[in-house]
Amino acid sequence: MPETQVHEEMALASFLMQTAERRGSGWLEVREGGAPSGTIVFRGGQIAWASSAGQKEHLGLFLERIGYLTPEQLQATHSRLREAGPERKLGRLLEDAGLISRPVLRICLLFHLRAAVSSLLLSEALAGDWEEGLFCAEDELTFPVVDVLPEWLLARAPGIGLPPEDLASTLLPLAEIPGYRGALAADWLGRVVACHGFGNGDRGGTGQVAAAALAILGGPCALGRTRQGFLEADEGVVIARWLDRDRRLLAAVRLGADGRPGTALHRLGLFSPEILRSLDPQNEGALIT
Repeated sequence: MPETQVHEEMALASFLMQTAERRGSGWLEVREGGAPSGTIVFRGGQIAWASSAGQKEHLGLFLERIGYLTPEQLQATHSRLREAGPERKLGRLLEDAGLISRPVLRICLLFHLRAAVSSLLLSEALAGDWEEGLFCAEDELTFPVVDVLPEWLLARAPGIGLPPEDLASTLLPLAEIPGYRGALAADWLGRVVACHGFGNGDRGGTGQVAAAALAILGGPCALGRTRQGFLEADEGVVIARWLDRDRRLLAAVRLGADGRPGTALHRLGLFSPEILRSLDPQNEGALIT
């Protein structure tokens, strides 16, 4: 397979965006001062894996720290991982064992990859080797580059693309909600299919809001049979609602600190059928009544 040298003068973030634009597949082996520093793997222009020597914890320890695994479960899974060989991945073993769901795995993997890429971007005297080739990864566990890049970089880099505004008009009615800061629609794995209102200073916000929406709808914040809920924080509120009965599509709205969740949930409920019809013109998803 051909190799292309990635020189220090080419910013890592720019190289990642260029690889995404050409839908590249392959491995980037990153070096810092000549020593191995990390790896970033692409599949079809999206990031499938990333690791950094400067990362403080691997995926298993991250899942343990945030409460998805006990130390005993992690130890047992690592034992099974060693027995299974290099082709098996930790996340898949956890999912097969019923310890974690696919949506939760995707969210946790996103934050893990973001930490790895952030660590690499903060390194000095970077260089690397790119090797083109198809990496065997599941499409639903790959991520757009803009979702993986850390917010501190997006805020400083006006040349890096905005989140997609495809089908943005579908979400326009939600912009009238008091305190509105942005809205999106995403699938059950957190992949954004439409967004509106996320400005230049917050281009990584769509991925975070989608992850928050899945956490709301799949966890203790969900409000009963209505399949909707909200999460408050110091900087504002995220509200979310499943659009269809099969829980394939969701809509989420981010509000400022002055936003009113009750009003927002009511308006989101009113416009959910219209949003679903726009995103699902074949009517494959049954409306929530």
